[in-house]
Amino acid sequence: MLINAISPDNKGFAVSAYLFFTTISGTISTFLLGQFSETWDLPNNPARYGYILCAFVFFSYLGSIPFFYLAGNSYKEFLHRKKVEEEAKNNA
Repeated sequence: MLINAISPDNKGFAVSAYLFFTTISGTISTFLLGQFSETWDLPNNPARYGYILCAFVFFSYLGSIPFFYLAGNSYKEFLHRKKVEEEAKNNA
């Protein structure tokens, strides 16, 4: 979807932006887990790691739901416009 909806001139930028944001998200998550480890004394209570990791996954998926929905709608509109342009080109 990412590569199909972007002009060839901007594909490198799109892939770079995607990799940047995924790397930043991973870095921030690791930092936060380290802070929670110190705050809630996780080395002495390792059972709490599971709850914290579950919360990380839950909130990351919960936060991505609206963006998956918006991206799907945008891509559907893109495919519809592309189909209309191809039909107009074939009819001309």
